[in-house]
Amino acid sequence: MGTLLGACLNRAGVETELVDVNPAHIEALNRNGASVTGKVNFRVPVRAVTPDEMEGIYDVIFLLIKQTYNETSFPQILPHMDEKSMIVTLQNGLPEPAVAKVFGESRTMGCAVTWAATMIRPGETIATSDYEFWNSNLGRLDGKITERGQEIREILAKMCRTELSSNLAGIRWSKLIINSSFSGMSA
Repeated sequence: MGTLLGACLNRAGVETELVDVNPAHIEALNRNGASVTGKVNFRVPVRAVTPDEMEGIYDVIFLLIKQTYNETSFPQILPHMDEKSMIVTLQNGLPEPAVAKVFGESRTMGCAVTWAATMIRPGETIATSDYEFWNSNLGRLDGKITERGQEIREILAKMCRTELSSNLAGIRWSKLIINSSFSGMSA
């Protein structure tokens, strides 16, 4: 899903760097660009690095890893954030309290998405949901609608319809209930 988001943002002209621990994936992305097939089809040049190759301060970090890797990734991310940086988790479940515990509530946002993707081989991702159903719902733990939140909404809106909500908890619990109705069967 991170490759799909990064590819879509790069295609829309948003300078985006993809970070992954898979060296073969990083090499393929840098050599051939991101290839997206399935419900949408395109290839776009991207810049990709491993966590140890990250440099400088990032403005916004979109976190699209499994939550079981959060404890490993947080120390890798923290040196690349300043007081203005935001971390936006697009993970399933209820990850924001754990993210906020490390990065601070004022620098943490959550986002529930209806789009999906799967890596089929290094550098190649298949979009598995129809584009007309792609949506993102973004919010803060405290429910505040801020100018910074609007800026991040505008970035994500370059990929798909994106709403900024004052009810992140409601969005998260709704998605969890919906996912629980079919995810068990698909697993």
